[in-house]
Amino acid sequence: MLKPKIGNHRKTSRPVLIAVGVALTLAGAGIGYAASQAEKGSGGSNLQQEIVARVGDRTITLAEFNRMVPRDPKNPAARVPPAKKKAFLEQLVNQLLFLEQAKALKLAERPEVAARIEDAVANVLMNEYVRLEIGQVPKPSEAQIKAYWKDNPEQFKVPTQVRARHILIATDKRDDAQARARAGEIGARLKAKESFETLAAELSDDSATKTRGGDLGLFAPGKMAPEFEKAAFALKAGETSAPVKTAFGYHLIKVEERREGFTRTYDSVREMISNKLQQDAQVERLEARVRELKAKTKTEVNIGIFDVED
Repeated sequence: MLKPKIGNHRKTSRPVLIAVGVALTLAGAGIGYAASQAEKGSGGSNLQQEIVARVGDRTITLAEFNRMVPRDPKNPAARVPPAKKKAFLEQLVNQLLFLEQAKALKLAERPEVAARIEDAVANVLMNEYVRLEIGQVPKPSEAQIKAYWKDNPEQFKVPTQVRARHILIATDKRDDAQARARAGEIGARLKAKESFETLAAELSDDSATKTRGGDLGLFAPGKMAPEFEKAAFALKAGETSAPVKTAFGYHLIKVEERREGFTRTYDSVREMISNKLQQDAQVERLEARVRELKAKTKTEVNIGIFDVED
């Protein structure tokens, strides 16, 4: 028999207790399920019937454990590293210790606990029903995916983006004529090849960007004031604008980088479209099922009570 090292539980730290909580969420339903599946065999492997843990009268075989261990949802067939299995085994042992104590204290007989158990069972059953329903929805065909791609070209366009710096001369700190004159003076210094970044750090009224030399980062159309945006997207990389007036004041803008827009290729978005179409079809199926069930099941609701509840 295998005798895994469980560790000293009296020294369990708070992070370990948190990990146990995570394990309860991930594998709480798995304990009962794995136990119910244990009688179905292990695929003919004697190793799978080896005991990996005992807690009181409860034993966990390797086959049961492998059904409970969390896996990558994107690749459930991937091998789980031994280190991850060892960590999960310790969490599972902790979980079973708590479960044994809960049974000993007859916590399931407490009304509030019984209600939560009933809710948990109901949620498992409802989720399983939904899983079965959406499982009936076939994957979209290649023709359907291509049709969506052709019919919705705007969804796959990546707009032109620019990375720009700016120097703001705010009009809430001085009158318009003074702000315009100051912006003109800074513009002249920029034409004389002074550093835009340095002048932004020294003179800009935009406290949010002046500490990084006026850098606004990368942005697409629709993110800035219209006047600012029009000037910025008219510039080539390395060019600096004349003073531009907005509601905030006068801006001097320098474009550091320009990324031209493009349309994503079919191959790059095929999987995304396929997933969307299947999800849409699943929602439609569930909505149709709700309508069908409501039509043959007496259902009453009292929405008006919420208006007088308080």
